[in-house]
Amino acid sequence: MLFLNVMPLTIVERDFREGLTLGFIRESGLPPERVVIELTEHVPIHDYDLMRQAVAHYRDMGFQVALDDLGAGHSSLRHWSELRPDFVKLDRHFISGIDQDPAKREFLRSILDVARSLDCQLIAEGVETAAEHLCLWELDRGLALLQGFYFARPSRQPPLELNMLLPATTHLKKPSWPHCTLYLAPNRRYHG
Repeated sequence: MLFLNVMPLTIVERDFREGLTLGFIRESGLPPERVVIELTEHVPIHDYDLMRQAVAHYRDMGFQVALDDLGAGHSSLRHWSELRPDFVKLDRHFISGIDQDPAKREFLRSILDVARSLDCQLIAEGVETAAEHLCLWELDRGLALLQGFYFARPSRQPPLELNMLLPATTHLKKPSWPHCTLYLAPNRRYHG
């Protein structure tokens, strides 16, 4: 999947050339179904009717839609409810240190419930440590989309595959933080 960052105001401007994005994508040989228009939030959305029309236009061309940085700046729960994106990227603030912060874990559980009810995929941004990765994995096995320096740094030639085991398949020692479950062996649960 290719996530393209787009300012919401850009796609609703009167002089925005219709079909330009689709033309570039076709030239690259990438099918629109593999492209996600990622709405970045640095300014508020004032006209939700117009924004919903723009989002519908991109979906009609085959693109998917994401909201970036939920919980930061102007990105809000209203955007999520009004635009019904396919993906929501949770700001790294809520991920950083989640393995040591019970409030962040509870917040993430609630956001996951909302995502499930809206048939939306949540992406946790800013995973930077093995402990954060493990805690996220244990919070909800359905949180399959994670992003951060722990997996790979930005690169002109990003890796196409990651050679790392999922936390549930590794043999790790019991964690030192409370309230996260760690799977050490099949069919056997340990609580920290």
